[in-house]
Amino acid sequence: MPPPPPPPPGPAPKPSGPAYKHDGSDLNSVLFARVDKVEAIEPVRPSTPPDFGPEVFHEVHFDWINASDLYNLLQRAPVAISSVSRRLVFLILDAPCPPQFGSQLLVIDVRSNAAYDSEHVRSSISVDWEALECADMLDCEATVHQRFWHRRFFNVVLYDDESTPEAEATTLASFSAALQTEKRCSRTVHKLRGGLRQFMEAYPFLVKGHPAFTDAEFPSEIKDGFLFLGSWKSASNLEALKALNITRIVNATASCDMPFDQQAVYLHCPLDDKPDHDLSQFFGDFIAFVRKAQGEGQRVLVHCQMGMSRSSALAILWMMDFHDMTLKQAYDYVHSKRPYINPNPGFLKQLGEWEHANRGSSTIRFPEDDAPITLITPYEWLQADGTWKMRVLKHQ
Repeated sequence: MPPPPPPPPGPAPKPSGPAYKHDGSDLNSVLFARVDKVEAIEPVRPSTPPDFGPEVFHEVHFDWINASDLYNLLQRAPVAISSVSRRLVFLILDAPCPPQFGSQLLVIDVRSNAAYDSEHVRSSISVDWEALECADMLDCEATVHQRFWHRRFFNVVLYDDESTPEAEATTLASFSAALQTEKRCSRTVHKLRGGLRQFMEAYPFLVKGHPAFTDAEFPSEIKDGFLFLGSWKSASNLEALKALNITRIVNATASCDMPFDQQAVYLHCPLDDKPDHDLSQFFGDFIAFVRKAQGEGQRVLVHCQMGMSRSSALAILWMMDFHDMTLKQAYDYVHSKRPYINPNPGFLKQLGEWEHANRGSSTIRFPEDDAPITLITPYEWLQADGTWKMRVLKHQ
């Protein structure tokens, strides 16, 4: 008699976590979607600063920045990236991982605690320098906000009521001298020209205590009072758009909605963030759209999903066209206002072709072969001394 048949197989084991399905999103969007999930978990930070070894001392230098510079610094600060995601960022950014990936900004209000409690720049801390009367900066660390310790590594911005380089108040000058004496700040320390008064005139919505204050995400300001560059999150926040008086919007995506067509004029450039996508087909319409806005005194926001590739390429084009910059100059300028831009190589190649057609030469060059442009295609930038420097991907 034959043996009985084997029992049917049981159900397949369930995966331990949800399967990841690539939906065609560009690399930047995928990366930041995963970062959002990781960073949604509130980290538990120690009550005492980490031990980085012995103190390192530096000559401390100072400069003065305008209100728009601080505005842009504040737009970088909220982003934090886990150690795993940080390694991915090194792979895709054409620069070392920039300071804003980790909220490395320390804004210090040196006015009185009472003045700070009334109104202060968003995310700043109070160091009431006159009241503290500290013999040493280390003594202050025990009495002020614990973030003051991070002056050693972070970008530091100081402000008072209304100091300028020509008329610096005693308190700001004294606090600056103390930082210079202790030599613990590793980066150039910035002083806010015009202080809180001038900043509040331009950006009241970023001053806590002001009736217009909001915690909304705002775009970066590329040209003061005119051209802004941001993500879909900032473009979909009507409160932010009204605060900045933005009435024209360039949507550089194929997927994002245009929800405020009653409040703003849109130009739709349906782009995918892929190196082989034809960015140049929108050059003429984009330049005409922005020129018309400028002629009518209107403000323009250019956005894509993350404000890194598609929209940054168009912002670079505007700087090349209207301000007669080379591609390298325009890239560096936009990068200085929003350091995490990352236009893909295909877009840069098309911008280089536009530059060559309009200027007779280009400041970027690609391999002279027929290989398709990809995210890792090498290219070179023309340097000021006439040499060429290869773009290098950073590996971990």
